[in-house]
Amino acid sequence: MNFDLDAWKKTPFADGLTLEEALHILEGNEDAAQSDGSDVQEEVAGIYIAPPEPNVLTDEDSADEDEGGLIDNLTARQLNSDAEIVLRNNNRFGEIFKVSEYAKNRKRTWIEGDLQNIPYDKFTTESYDLFKDITPVECFEMFLTDEIFMFLKDESNKYALFKNMPDPQISVDEIKAFIGILLLSGYVDLPGKRFYWETKLDVHNVLVSNCMRRDRFIQIMKCMHAADNSKLDLKDKMNKLRPLMDMLKINFSKYFVPCESLDFDESMVKYYGRHGCKQFIRGKPIRFGYKVWCLNTKAGYLIDFEVYQGKTQASNKTYDETFGKAAAPLILLLDNLPREKQNYPYHIYMDNLFTSLNLLKCLKERGYHGTGTIRENRIPKDCPLPNKATMSKMERGKSTAVLEKEDGILICKWMDNNVVSVASTAYGVQPAAKIKRFCQKKRKNISISQPMLINQYNKNMGGTDRMDEDIGQRRISIRGKKWWWPLFTWLIDAAMNNAWLSYRQAGHASCQKLQFRRAIVLCYLERYKTPTKLPGPSTSSSPRSSRVPIDIRYDRIDHFIEPIPKRKRCASETCTSTVNTICVKCKVGLCVKCFHPYHKK
Repeated sequence: MNFDLDAWKKTPFADGLTLEEALHILEGNEDAAQSDGSDVQEEVAGIYIAPPEPNVLTDEDSADEDEGGLIDNLTARQLNSDAEIVLRNNNRFGEIFKVSEYAKNRKRTWIEGDLQNIPYDKFTTESYDLFKDITPVECFEMFLTDEIFMFLKDESNKYALFKNMPDPQISVDEIKAFIGILLLSGYVDLPGKRFYWETKLDVHNVLVSNCMRRDRFIQIMKCMHAADNSKLDLKDKMNKLRPLMDMLKINFSKYFVPCESLDFDESMVKYYGRHGCKQFIRGKPIRFGYKVWCLNTKAGYLIDFEVYQGKTQASNKTYDETFGKAAAPLILLLDNLPREKQNYPYHIYMDNLFTSLNLLKCLKERGYHGTGTIRENRIPKDCPLPNKATMSKMERGKSTAVLEKEDGILICKWMDNNVVSVASTAYGVQPAAKIKRFCQKKRKNISISQPMLINQYNKNMGGTDRMDEDIGQRRISIRGKKWWWPLFTWLIDAAMNNAWLSYRQAGHASCQKLQFRRAIVLCYLERYKTPTKLPGPSTSSSPRSSRVPIDIRYDRIDHFIEPIPKRKRCASETCTSTVNTICVKCKVGLCVKCFHPYHKK
């Protein structure tokens, strides 16, 4: 079943949609689809939901992360928020990330010209000398500084008093040990945080249990806080993390070594609980979570970021109206770069969610270049390029391009498996590259021509995706119920990833990320461990009889009694005596009278 665009425009909400209206449209089309046997779900590529208006977000635990995300669980505020339906043919209904028309009343001059590729020489002198003669721990603490550790310590202690808890007296060393355990969970993944302290051999982690007691770790996690509750900005939905985010942004920008190619894209932070900023993007590897606008280098270094929350406090109304809500954060992130790093001729790559002629013109006026795929409805109507239907009939590898004379923006359409539209202010069509594609008719690989701007786009786009891949491989696996916890752990992982990338660029190319991460974990858990108490009676909360697996306890094979030099408490539930005999197989203390009943069901 297909949506009727003409009928859509006649509806009373043609200029915008609420989520409730979008769901009604899909339900109505689903009912209609049953008559012709088509599936509306195959036509819909995704539904984008703008976060609702700000609300007071508490510190209370949210729902379990394994639950939620269902339509039936949506609140009234979410149902009334802006929404956008995206079809697989790229038609859009109620477009949220809408941009203003490009110079509506202006006469444009389109010519059949090309752009000369621009050489970049200003970046060759930059170096990573700052990261050469330091250890992985010192490199990591350039991003997660002592100031941040002290801030987390102060706010966590303050939050405990705010909640009328006993003063936990958390120290900076304990915060570092706590972060070390979180980092360890990225490559030693267990079903839950308590398993690291289990005494069973299959899950017990000696390094963790010797560093910090289990109950102390849980207490610190419960008190962990990154903002002063008495000074929250209620208009900012990220107010619980804003101070920490601002400090990390400063460090990320400070140690960013300027390079030619930058990538602006969206990243998803996995989250299944309840929060107004949670997004659902169908077809993405992470469908539910927070959307983060990210400015990255080609290698994946995170320069700056902003969590998408609709009408944010930091948004600029002029930018929103000119470039759209998706591209406006890019201009804000470029504004936030340190002044000495704003004057480089960066080349920014982006996908069709962000690219518009307004944005490319603005970047060029600032001394930057831009290249990105562009949506069909953002190409001016007076542009002489053939439409998508006409281009799709052309032979594979054919391309056509026109140049906007005044602003120097080249728009190119190229036929591959489908029609690809790309706009650029730096690269032209020539010299074209040769690439291989598999031909179904000839049943073999063939060589086709690819315009230079598309070839360069494919080479340099993907820094944010590379960051997502690097973080996802060793993502902190200890989960919490606070709505901000996934973002908190993502920030730590992002700092770790930036430190590792900077360390590798400084002449340590052989250092793998796991090796880098382990060096920090081993240092933190050994250096900042809390001395444990002397051995005493077992503090296990489980019954003494459950210490031995049932399959071993009742198998009636090789259970013998033998004496030991040091007395132990009898493992029987009904016996309180201390004995000097044990079961050889079960390795628990047992007196003679309890030995037989203990091994009998």
